[in-house]
Order: sequence, then C-alpha cells, then structure tokens
Amino acid sequence: MLLTTAVMAGLLITSHAYASADAGSAVNIRHESRLFPNYPETTKEAFIANGRTWLPVRDAAAMLQLKVHWDDRQKTATFIRPDKKLTLDVKNGVIRANGSTRKLDDPVIIRNGRIYVPVRFVAEWFDGEAVWEKDTRTVVIRDRLPFISASAGQEMYWFDHSKGKLYRSAGTGTPVELGSFKVPAGSGRESTFSNLDVEKMTESNRLLNLYLSVHGAGGGHYVIVLHGLFLKGDQILHHAELEYSEIYPFKHADRYDGYAVLSDGIHVRIVNAEGEIAKEYDLRALTGVDDRLMIENVTDRYMLVRPFKTPYLILVDLIKRESVKLYQLFYSEEEQIISENVGYGSYEFQHYFDLRLEKEEGDTLYFTSRSIETGEIRTYAYTIGH
Repeated sequence: MLLTTAVMAGLLITSHAYASADAGSAVNIRHESRLFPNYPETTKEAFIANGRTWLPVRDAAAMLQLKVHWDDRQKTATFIRPDKKLTLDVKNGVIRANGSTRKLDDPVIIRNGRIYVPVRFVAEWFDGEAVWEKDTRTVVIRDRLPFISASAGQEMYWFDHSKGKLYRSAGTGTPVELGSFKVPAGSGRESTFSNLDVEKMTESNRLLNLYLSVHGAGGGHYVIVLHGLFLKGDQILHHAELEYSEIYPFKHADRYDGYAVLSDGIHVRIVNAEGEIAKEYDLRALTGVDDRLMIENVTDRYMLVRPFKTPYLILVDLIKRESVKLYQLFYSEEEQIISENVGYGSYEFQHYFDLRLEKEEGDTLYFTSRSIETGEIRTYAYTIGH
C-alpha cells in the first residue's frame, strides 16, 4: 500500500538526519508467502546502513497487507490489519502496540521523503521472518499470514483464509467483520492462488469478487469457490456462492453495462449500481440442463453459459426466451455424438472449450472452433431473435 501525498509531505519536515549507507549497500528484497507463491520482488530501494538492512515503510505495508494512516500533526504512521494495530512514532523512534511502547534500536531513516525501517522491524512486529541470502545479497521476508486483501480509495478489505472471515476498514476505522464465507478444504494452510477484487459502484456501494482456491483440494485440481458480494457500506445486500474445478478455464462474468452479475450457477441476479435487482433468471429453467452453469457473457439480449459436467456452449436467447446447444447447430453428426458423450477432463472435453464467441455485429454473433476431424478453424453465425 503506497503512502499518500499527505504522508510524503509529513515525512519531508521530520528532523532525522540521513544515515550514510555502507559500502556495497545495495540489497535485494524478496517476499515469500504461502498465499502469494509468486509474489514479485517488492523494491529495489532497500539498502544496508549502520550494519542493518533498511526497507521503505510503504513496501513493508504492501507486503504484509497493512492499511497505513499518517498523522501529520503527531508525525505517526498507524498500521492497521484485522488482527493488529501498531503505531510508529517517527519523531521519537518508538513503536506503540497493545498498550505498550518500545523504542526502535535505530531511529528511522528519511531518504527522499520516504521512511525506512529495519527489516527486523518487519519480522518482529508484523509476523514475518527475515532470512539473509549472502550469495545473492537478498533479504527474504517470509510470512505466515492468512490474509488476502484489496483496496478501494480510503477503504481496505481483508479475507482471512484460516477463519473464512471478511473484514473492511474505512478511513482510520478499526476493521469491521462483514461475515463468514465458505472456503475450500486446506484453505489457510496449503498454498493457494486466491484473489480479492473490489469495484466501486457508487459512493457507498461496492462489488466484491472473492476467488478462493487451494492446490490439490479437488483430487489434483484446484477447487475454486467464488463469492460474489454486493455491499452497501458494511452491509451485504447480495451474496452468491459458486464452486467449480480449475479444469474449467473461463472466468465467470460478473459485470455488464453498469450492472453486477451474481450467480450460484442456477439462479442469476442482475443488480444495478444502487443494489436493486433489475432482473432474475433461473438457468435450469431457461436451458433445461440439470447442472450448475458458468456465465461467460450476458447482455440484455442473450447469455452464453456452460454446464460444469459437459463443456458445450449454450446460448440463451432472451428475446425468444429459449436456449440452444450450439454444437447441435454447428457441428457434424459425428462431433455431436462426441459432444454428448465426452468424458470429464478428457482431451475431447478440453477441445470443446474451443467453441467461443469471436465477435458481435448488430444482432449477429460469430463463433469459432477447431474441427476435431480436420483441425481447421471454422466460423459460425447466430442471429438473436431469429
């Protein structure tokens, strides 16, 4: 999390002197976390001075998913997380947390308007571990945090994998628990590639998409649990939960033309920016398919959906209020038979994801796929309402 302009301005007038860097002071910083296995190196601005490795506060905050509030009058930086609140007194070089005060071993360093703190500060106070790799001159910061997070302006959201709880902090407020949500088996313990997205709908309304995944929880495949949430402040107006395997390669449609799309794979709610339900659909009734379905495209005129047990693409014509399994229109008789009997996860199963929407011109949709028989790319057309 980057410090704000106000923070930067406050830092420029502090009285601490610049520390002289040690010879050959350049150092790399790498962050490792089970929740972010491929987290990029966070900064090239770290350095060694006075025998210690120093890291910008902003990078420590970003790595450890902290919300930062700068008090320009007191010259303090307060770090907020659902499980911890800590204040760094820049002027006096002390840390205040849980009613106690501790002086930093070294005063903070100010360089070019940025606060730098010893890496050990990160390890001791924010549940991290700092390991020095001499050969590469790299400090590896490892954490055991159960959180993923996202920011939206002055707000910050956290999801705790170990407890299944979602939190929100607005302004300088203490994080508020919004609710508890289903997580895949092993969440919070095993490596995961989860993600939290936050989108501003109005001044008070937010659309959150919480993707939770854990390696191997589904018999070798990632299990993904998607929670779609429409929030008004700290209140959850709408919630939809959808679970599927990573073998399904498409992202569920969550927005169109200013509307939020919330679905559990059976029922669909189209919600406007104010949180009002504009339309509702029953996918099983529309398609005649006894399965949960992933929404790939949605407009006022049509939806494109796929069942989880079979890979074929279904077009729901909302003008005619009927659906069509597109392979029955486009494919040869032999390929139709394969489509209807394809094994879950097989080569043929993966192949049939090739049929997808290529472009839209007026009421006509153009699809492409690769022929199993010849390998050629073919184009098909469907006109909405005809």
